[in-house]
Amino acid sequence: MGEEHTLGQPVDTVVLAGSVNRIALYDGNEPGRKALVRLHGRPLISYVLDALHDARTVGRIIVVGAPEVLEYASRWPEVEGVREGYSLVRNAYRGIVKSKTERVLFCNPDQPLLRTEMVDDFVSRAVQVDADVVSSWVRLEALGDYPEGEHKFCAFGDGSYAHGNLFLIRREFPNLQEVRRRMDRLYQARKNNVLFAWELGPALFGQFLISKLCGHLPTLEDTLELGGKHFGLNLKGIISPYPEIVLDIDEPEDFAGAERRLSLPEREESRVPIA
Repeated sequence: MGEEHTLGQPVDTVVLAGSVNRIALYDGNEPGRKALVRLHGRPLISYVLDALHDARTVGRIIVVGAPEVLEYASRWPEVEGVREGYSLVRNAYRGIVKSKTERVLFCNPDQPLLRTEMVDDFVSRAVQVDADVVSSWVRLEALGDYPEGEHKFCAFGDGSYAHGNLFLIRREFPNLQEVRRRMDRLYQARKNNVLFAWELGPALFGQFLISKLCGHLPTLEDTLELGGKHFGLNLKGIISPYPEIVLDIDEPEDFAGAERRLSLPEREESRVPIA
């Protein structure tokens, strides 16, 4: 499905596994570590670690999370654990510090539909892009047989897109401390659309207001460029043909959709004991 691209040095990969699910994802589910939520008898993070372990573009795997998550993740070869901090931004920073390669792949622990070929397709293309941060995106037209994912898409001037859960970041990108400060504020504003747009910078906030008033939306490329300028970063996007990279488990409908897909007969067993 993805194109073939030149493979360079495998990149270190950080799995940000510090998240907690605070709503019931299915009947009987209680709040707890999202990475360890079981789907088809397996913790969510097991699907991600399988995909990363087999990817030719991935070198060391660094899991940032709570002790119980790190203990489970240690069953996979090449996995190193880092104790989590008190925010997503702090966890990302700890992952960067632990990494050694020039570019670092970031992903979530709750992507049970992630596959090795999806990782290799993104990384092999992203490493060829000269940017501080390369984000993955999926067009709505590519969603196909995943109606549960429609709520993750947003309208831009050139179509509807959802961000994937794969990011390639330059380990030593400029002005790291200032970026951390702004990202902390952005994370705190994530549940308020107006505040979130403001924290992305005045230019993008202006575009947000204009779009509300006259329906003129910036393109995805323009949005990334404006947001990148505010953070002092070169921010680019790559369009992935794989809708599965969008489908992390945030809502009950996400869990139900993944459960449906994982019921299909082509599913493989994990390469390590999962109990």
